[in-house]
Amino acid sequence: MKHFANLAAAQSISTGSDRAKAGAGLKSLDTLFRAPTILLCLALSLTPTLAEADTICFLGVLKLADSGHAEAQNYVIKTQTEWQSLWEKIFSNTGEKPPLPEIDFTRRTIVAVFQGSQPSGGYEISIQELVETESSLEVFVKAFAPGKRCIVTGKISRPFDIIEIEKTEKQVVFHMKHKFRNCG
Repeated sequence: MKHFANLAAAQSISTGSDRAKAGAGLKSLDTLFRAPTILLCLALSLTPTLAEADTICFLGVLKLADSGHAEAQNYVIKTQTEWQSLWEKIFSNTGEKPPLPEIDFTRRTIVAVFQGSQPSGGYEISIQELVETESSLEVFVKAFAPGKRCIVTGKISRPFDIIEIEKTEKQVVFHMKHKFRNCG
């Protein structure tokens, strides 16, 4: 696998500032951070490795604590039609939808994970790592729940995380790890 410091640097760029928030800034943040992040991911992918599996860089598209998508489900989106349909479902509980992020499906694939309806705030789902093997793409996901000492809102939440990666035709396998937060 690639050096974890390099991966952390790429992910901090891809999952930090450029995680576009629903609203007007979506397009400008997308444009500002996409090119440098792709270049960093390409540079990291050229690093020679001896392992049979390789960590894959990804770009954050959108991560929120609530949506109109009530089911716990994972997606691999490869077409504009599938993408449009998922976007409509995500924002079906709001009056105003942000514009659909433009994805070039001839070169890119969307991976999305939804935690489903949760009884309160304090829940989160996050794509942590992608590892490509000879035959598959392994997606490692953490689903967080609030611990006993956590203070949460009483509002139902429906967390999700959406990323984009280089186009893949490999079988995508999701690995979910559930964790409780320690709110001390």
